[in-house]
Amino acid sequence: MGRWRVLGVSLGSSPRDFRMRWDWPGGTVEVCRVGTGGDVARAARLLEQHDGEVDAFGLGGVNLYLRVRDRRYRLPLGERLASIPRRTPVCDGTYIKTWWEPRALNIACEESRLDLTGRTVLFSSVLDRWPLAQALQERGARVLVGDAAFALRMPILFPGLEWFYPFAVTMVPVLRYLPLSFLYPLGPGREKSRPGLRAAFGRAQVLAGDFHFLRSRLPERLDGKWVITSGLGEAELALLRDRGVLLVMELGPVARAAARVDAALDARAAPATRAAACRAAPRALSANLAEAVVAAASGESPSSLGPEGIRTWCERLGFRPTVYLLPLPDNTTN
Repeated sequence: MGRWRVLGVSLGSSPRDFRMRWDWPGGTVEVCRVGTGGDVARAARLLEQHDGEVDAFGLGGVNLYLRVRDRRYRLPLGERLASIPRRTPVCDGTYIKTWWEPRALNIACEESRLDLTGRTVLFSSVLDRWPLAQALQERGARVLVGDAAFALRMPILFPGLEWFYPFAVTMVPVLRYLPLSFLYPLGPGREKSRPGLRAAFGRAQVLAGDFHFLRSRLPERLDGKWVITSGLGEAELALLRDRGVLLVMELGPVARAAARVDAALDARAAPATRAAACRAAPRALSANLAEAVVAAASGESPSSLGPEGIRTWCERLGFRPTVYLLPLPDNTTN
């Protein structure tokens, strides 16, 4: 029985920090997530300090690449941070998003008998999850591509990937050099809902993509809508329930989170000490952390595993999507 450690270093906010254990027949993976509130220097220090102490890093809040169909465009900030560790692999979730999340979507739809045919899906950032958006279209959904509206504050929604592709291949080579804070809500700003996109939210029956991108624009009411995303915890599920969401499809594997993260960063702490803070709180792994768990348990880089290897390891680890049916608040109606 093996025991591995994963450290998630995120440019997101620290109130979302947690630690958890992922137990599977081959052993246990301890996962700790630390947010730096957009502090790139602190993220770099964490990656340097814990290099070689943990079995894999998850890098959150920034990608190594943006994807346009089969093209990948490197992001300088993500690439710079990922280059800091010399001994421990860095995972940003690219391979989970590409090779596992579309499969998780299909599993959830088939097992829960969810029909997406004809449903309008507002997708927050296709550049972050092109394969998932493609899988939604293949299941008959009408995908509204929200990248320009969410990231650039432009009043443009593209009615499908085929319409978005020419815009993306023209703009992404330039946009990838903009400061990340211009394109993506970082730090405390991630947690603040801002008005906008009301008409688009009104048209959509389903919201999909990066949840914290979505959250930065959520309207007060989302009655009867579905949400397809990953990495949700209790607070995010409560927010969606309170705003009237009917169904949440969680593509990330769900485990039990812990209340404290301090001991998890101390390599000298005994396993019993690190486990003492655990409480029964559901928490789903984001794509970068799920990928880091795969890397730690397999002992291989996700890129070397390939599509079949990633899917095989996800199944071996017991990764499954979860469908939540959320009751509407008492003072609302369908």
